[in-house]
Amino acid sequence: MEVGAGPLSVSLSCEGVEVEVSTLGPLKGFAAVEATWDGKVTVYAGAKQEIGGIGPIPGVSAQEGIYITGDKNGITDVGARVKFEAFKEIGPVKVKQTIDTMNFSLMPRVN
Repeated sequence: MEVGAGPLSVSLSCEGVEVEVSTLGPLKGFAAVEATWDGKVTVYAGAKQEIGGIGPIPGVSAQEGIYITGDKNGITDVGARVKFEAFKEIGPVKVKQTIDTMNFSLMPRVN
C-alpha cells in the first residue's frame, strides 16, 4: 500500500517500508530508499514511467535505474534494477502489486 502527496510517497508492505521522491510528468526521475524488516537498506534511483488505469483496468509502471544495497556489515550489492508494477488508485492511496523485479548485480561473487 502506498500513500503519496505530490512528489513524495511512502509504501508499507509485509517486507518493509519504502520512501520515494519523484519529479512530475509522464517520464519521471526518482530516488527511493527501501528498508526491510531484516535490516537491509537499498538506495535506488533512475527513471520511471506510469500509465494510469481506466475503470476496473489497473495502471502499470516501470522503473529502471541503479541501486546499492547494504546492511550492518556494509555494502552487499551494487547494480542495475528494472521493476514492473500494477496499481489501482483509490483516492490518495495506491494499492500496488510488483509484477517482477530484476537486479543485474555488478558485485563479484565470493565463495
